[in-house]
Amino acid sequence: MKKIAVLISIISFGLTGLSQTIVMQNTNPMEPYNAKTKGENRKHYNQGFISFGVVTPIGAKNDDSYFGKSLVFDLGHRYRYRISNFVNIGSDLSFYMQGNRLDHSGMHKIYDGATHERENIIQNEFRISPFIRFNLTPHRGNYLGTYIDFGGYIGWNFLPVFRAVDTGHNGNEEMAYTRSFDPNQNRYDYGVTGRIARNKHLLFATYRLSDIMKKSEQPSLPRLAVGIQFGF
Repeated sequence: MKKIAVLISIISFGLTGLSQTIVMQNTNPMEPYNAKTKGENRKHYNQGFISFGVVTPIGAKNDDSYFGKSLVFDLGHRYRYRISNFVNIGSDLSFYMQGNRLDHSGMHKIYDGATHERENIIQNEFRISPFIRFNLTPHRGNYLGTYIDFGGYIGWNFLPVFRAVDTGHNGNEEMAYTRSFDPNQNRYDYGVTGRIARNKHLLFATYRLSDIMKKSEQPSLPRLAVGIQFGF
């Protein structure tokens, strides 16, 4: 009996020590905390993105723009904060460039007193774009899933440019006129945005609510741009 009692005591002591070791190994607060708060479906998520798009005829009062050659480029950083499985909020900070190509507008004599064969109004902007996100797959693992974003933007047109191109006598294009810091463009603009996405592939649309040109007699530029965006 004494041997059995001693054996039971040894086993009990060993199990107690093992359970204490396991508890101590699971009480490190740092690694589990980081794993649960940072990630695609965690509390905090950061990512980069790049966008390519085109300007559409919607919102233009005339047909000055050459659609299909008026293009959009956007490169930036996105932060997203998860409120719940269904609702997130966040904001983008990006460099945005839009080239508005005008086709024989004849309205830009205000620049240099001449009518050019092809003219371009170029916006180079820094933009901040807050948004709210609705997850269409709220119950998922640590990935983005399917979602839609609604938001707005405010942009600073830090380098407005007007550029005109004419065809030379030999049939080659030659630059006729370029003006940086174009005084005829507004330096700030704002609008609304929408996106639908699956993981890091997005379709986007932006609609400008403000005017690019300062004067009403100048070309009315299109307001809607659409395109595709890739996250990384």
